[in-house]
Amino acid sequence: MIWALLPVVCMAEILLADTNAFRSGEENRAAPGDSTVTGFIPAIGYSSDTGFVAGGLLSRYDYRDGFKPYFSNIQSSALVSTKGLFSFLIQTDRIETFGYNLRAQNRLNIARVLETPWFGIGNNTPFDEGLWDEGYYFFESYLGEYELRLRQRIWDNTNSGSSYLDLQYLSKIRTVQPQIGDSGNLFADNQVPNNGGSWTWVAGLGLHWENRDNEIAPTRGNTAVIDLMAGPALLADHRMWWGSIQLTQYYTRNLLLPVTLALRGAWYQTGGDVPFYMYPELGGVYTVRGFSQGRFRDDAMLHYSIELRTWLIQLPEYGFRLGGQLFTDGGRVYETKRILNDLFIDHKRTLGLGGAISLFTYDLLLRADLGFSDEIYRFYLGFGYAF
Repeated sequence: MIWALLPVVCMAEILLADTNAFRSGEENRAAPGDSTVTGFIPAIGYSSDTGFVAGGLLSRYDYRDGFKPYFSNIQSSALVSTKGLFSFLIQTDRIETFGYNLRAQNRLNIARVLETPWFGIGNNTPFDEGLWDEGYYFFESYLGEYELRLRQRIWDNTNSGSSYLDLQYLSKIRTVQPQIGDSGNLFADNQVPNNGGSWTWVAGLGLHWENRDNEIAPTRGNTAVIDLMAGPALLADHRMWWGSIQLTQYYTRNLLLPVTLALRGAWYQTGGDVPFYMYPELGGVYTVRGFSQGRFRDDAMLHYSIELRTWLIQLPEYGFRLGGQLFTDGGRVYETKRILNDLFIDHKRTLGLGGAISLFTYDLLLRADLGFSDEIYRFYLGFGYAF
């Protein structure tokens, strides 16, 4: 029932301005000088539920002297199918905004999703492979979300050049409009509150600590991101709050080849009148790879990852490298009143492997991961490492 995308053509490359932008060694990672690099990946797929699917992924980097890791970056993807699937995602990252030292990160996602997953609330919701194949865990929906992050530097270490602390201004708007219809599915049988659709808006502040040697493919250093957002039910339908802490750490050692150990841990907590689509979700490309997206959800979530990465082939003069990764993910979701009782028990775990390739510049990185859980396996394709 679930379709997968199949890339059919490698990235296409366009170079503008500085023809000497790509040089050997570490300089290639930052693509010095004024230059632009664009990569495009067409994709196709098919299933009896979605029909024929076509689309692609596009990434564009604008390099300018004096800006790290780039001056601006745009990543977008679009998918359409013969049976009504539509998805459009665009993410932008600009280091300087309107001439001010203000980093602006935007994310817009609009979609008609024919197979929105729903398994219920809790860490032990049942899974039946037969019901999965019959589509019982899916419903149709319309999705819209917009997220804005403005980052303002409040401290940096001028000696190291890579350590700094940013104050973040955060805003997120999200809506899910279910289209349940007459077909039987778990979402309809659960009689989920707000199943007719609603809007949620939250905004707040955060801190972003950065100490990595490179944002795209780090080999050493660490990050810490703390977010806290809340929303009154004024322009939206729900009065709720959302908080998170995300930590990463990277080490590299030479074991025949340079091997990077990447570690990640994160905690998410919600409160108030939380609609079903704003609960923290465990499962999918950014949490526990190998479980379905949204496989587990509740008031709070803990997840963590260990990943080993290496580059098997590197050709700096062409901006090309080919590598692989092994990973294990874990975590669980919690009902707030039972967090202390359940903190260390019944964690969900997955194993997986994947590959990574850079073309034309080290910053343009395509990743493919295959994750295995005790229920199903999942394949993921996208730009950049999972963390």
